[in-house]
Amino acid sequence: NVQKSFAELTIEYNSVRQELMQARDACNQRDIQITTLKKDLAESRNLLADKDQSITILREQSNESQAGVEEVTNNNRMLLSQLDALETKIQELEIERDHFKGVAEQHEN
Repeated sequence: NVQKSFAELTIEYNSVRQELMQARDACNQRDIQITTLKKDLAESRNLLADKDQSITILREQSNESQAGVEEVTNNNRMLLSQLDALETKIQELEIERDHFKGVAEQHEN
């Protein structure tokens, strides 16, 4: 009877020991997964920070470009205004020329 109990205890001990080893293996696997996930998380955060910095740089460049576009637009408007003034002046000179031609033709006749 004592011998049988010892045999049963040995079987139970080995079974519990097996479960303990499996639990340790599972725990080690989880530790590996946690370490990997922490590493991936840190890399993702770094990538996100890089992307954020790139976005900031692109926004600054975009703002500079927009300012450049506005400056060119304003310059074009000023040039168009000057061209309009020149066109008006040309028309005035053509009218004066036509007038003087008419006066000259009258004097010739």
